[in-house]
Amino acid sequence: MNINKLRRIGIICNLMNDLQVRKTKDITKHIINKTDRYCCKSTVEKDLHWMYWELDIEHEGGPDGIKFTDKVDFLKQIELWIQ
Repeated sequence: MNINKLRRIGIICNLMNDLQVRKTKDITKHIINKTDRYCCKSTVEKDLHWMYWELDIEHEGGPDGIKFTDKVDFLKQIELWIQ
């Protein structure tokens, strides 16, 4: 994993921890605003998929958007993943 991916995932976790439903394009815009780097919809989808399979961060998706099912302690999840 590279540092850019780790940074994006941290930004996604911070944004989604309010447990609100968000469209992928809104998450993408938020990442671009925070990093000043281009990020596409598929990158966010891949990051969410990786977060689910590697960090056990569950989310729900539907026609209205995506939301986390529970708040996430990002640093704790990364620590558990490393171990």
